[in-house]
Amino acid sequence: MRQKLLKLLIIKERQTMKQLFTIVAAVLFTAGVFAQTPQKMSYQAVIRNGSNTPVTNTQIGMQISILQGSVSGTVVYTETQTPTTNANGLVSIEIGGETGFSSIDWASDIYFIKTETDPTGGTDYTITGTSQLLSVPYALHSKTAENLTGTITETDPVYAGSQAVNITATDITNLGNLSGINSGDQDLSGFLTGYTETDPVYTLSEASNITATDITNLGNLSGINTGDQDLSSLAPTTALADSTAQLRSEIPDVSGFITTETDPNAVLLTNNQTIAGDKTFTGIVTVPEPVNPTDAATKAYVDELRIMVLDLIAESGVTDIDNNHYEAVRIGSQLWMAENLKTTRYNDGTPIPLVTDSLEWDNLVTPAYCWYRNDPVTYGETYGALYNLHVVSTGILCPSGWHVPSDAEWTVLSDYLGGESVAGGKLKEAGTTHWYTPNAGATNETGFTALPGGIREAANSTPGLYCYESF
Repeated sequence: MRQKLLKLLIIKERQTMKQLFTIVAAVLFTAGVFAQTPQKMSYQAVIRNGSNTPVTNTQIGMQISILQGSVSGTVVYTETQTPTTNANGLVSIEIGGETGFSSIDWASDIYFIKTETDPTGGTDYTITGTSQLLSVPYALHSKTAENLTGTITETDPVYAGSQAVNITATDITNLGNLSGINSGDQDLSGFLTGYTETDPVYTLSEASNITATDITNLGNLSGINTGDQDLSSLAPTTALADSTAQLRSEIPDVSGFITTETDPNAVLLTNNQTIAGDKTFTGIVTVPEPVNPTDAATKAYVDELRIMVLDLIAESGVTDIDNNHYEAVRIGSQLWMAENLKTTRYNDGTPIPLVTDSLEWDNLVTPAYCWYRNDPVTYGETYGALYNLHVVSTGILCPSGWHVPSDAEWTVLSDYLGGESVAGGKLKEAGTTHWYTPNAGATNETGFTALPGGIREAANSTPGLYCYESF
């Protein structure tokens, strides 16, 4: 199980565990795949000595190996070279010039590239690194597509779902018997015979109830459709008025039976009132700013108090079980530690195991911590300690009342700062005291002061100081 170290920053409230990286890495790529596929890969890396200073304009010794299956797998190809670094310590080489490289079956397994370097130009290799070859080198596998042998048999498709499959030879003959050209004068007389047209009968229409008598009566109405039709025989005005008066006179007087009544459960707008049971309100309920001990408080009032409490905590900072004191900062509605954690004990006082051997570290399945390059005096105070995931998972690594941030809490932070594309610069310490130049975009306007504490890997490798920070 490969253990990676997480440099932990601890927060109070809601936080996340996203990864923010500034990366310096070797570059491995194949040449362009125009025409015939090449059988070489290009490799670039920056060479540094034990003082982390670039080895510039110097001939170095390198041994490159291709491993099959794992980081400790079978060596299927090896070559040595003595290239010269440029003024920035960058070395550029091509891999694959020796016998055996073209016979590697890239599609049969996973492969790893192992580089061993002697900065003095000899074969005393003191810098070693191994990493997996991913998709780009496997462009070499496209060589198998350069030659195509055998016979390709092509058959016309059969569209069984199309209506055209139902057209017969007879149908085609009948279509050929149509006379004329495609101008609308084709003879279709033989296709339509014995058809009798009748007027439709609308049995559901109210018009079906109109009789000859109704039509005669309508004809007896005088005038035209100008509003002067004679309707005197249908209903005299006086008769209509008398009917209305009669109806009104027959309505009983019920005024004595109607009284004003108030719902006992109704909420009154004035005076004091006690209402039992749960109530549900719709719309906005406005509550005045609380004055008395029993007054209700609005959400805005409570949120304002919460921000005040967070600011007070941030001003006083936090102290861990080892009596290390850390600065704190409020960002939005969250409270964060502004320094890297360096405790050697859990918050219940239990010591965290210290593991200094890199191979032992790489195989750990239990909690442990270490210092960058096993040098707490030089790096511990500024960059803090390195903890594996098993320590984080205990839930008691942080000072009491604090916790390792969740992914959702990191999302709240980055969203508040304007999104992941700009949040990192607002969190990073500005300048190049602790970050590699140019550290572009870093403003630390939040006071978070993120520092690149590095990581730890196998084979005594603890890269990343000045350029890595994992959250």
